[in-house]
Amino acid sequence: MHGQLPDFLGIGVQKGGTTTLQRLLEQHPDLFLPKQKELHYFSLHYGRGEAWYRQQFADAAGQQRCGEITPYYVFHPQAPQRIHALLPQAKLILLLRDPVERALSQFAHSRRLGLEPLELEEALAVEAERLEGAEEVLAADDGCHRSHQEHSYLARSRYEIQLERWLRLFPREQLFLRRSEDLFEQPE
Repeated sequence: MHGQLPDFLGIGVQKGGTTTLQRLLEQHPDLFLPKQKELHYFSLHYGRGEAWYRQQFADAAGQQRCGEITPYYVFHPQAPQRIHALLPQAKLILLLRDPVERALSQFAHSRRLGLEPLELEEALAVEAERLEGAEEVLAADDGCHRSHQEHSYLARSRYEIQLERWLRLFPREQLFLRRSEDLFEQPE
């Protein structure tokens, strides 16, 4: 198969500084990131297959380290197993933002994009109902659950649940964990 595979993945979190991280890493000449942030291979596009994924890194120079950033990976229930199967040695970058601030930012983002018709209190009250059955749907290679992506304000801020999934498969040393606020204050 043509194309390299990533050496590192930015796995999350949504509204946690991953766009800033992407922009910073793109400036390094020894790194290659696809122009499109959020490939979603291990979440929404797993059914496209490994050849499609490798093709995303075909423009990398031989000496460049490859990576990609998709903040949905940390929250997607199938992503850890899928990543471990293909990239068991990959370095994983996880930015964690204050969970309340992250949830509010995601809600504002969903409202701004027209994805959330409800007011905050109502959206939070119906979140569990909206997420019912999501894990079963997402088990399919191309499974997509709209509310899991767009209306998961509180659930995505439950970092302890998400980290547990990842640490079952990957040793702690492979996980580069940082506070989003630290990245914003000291990007170097």
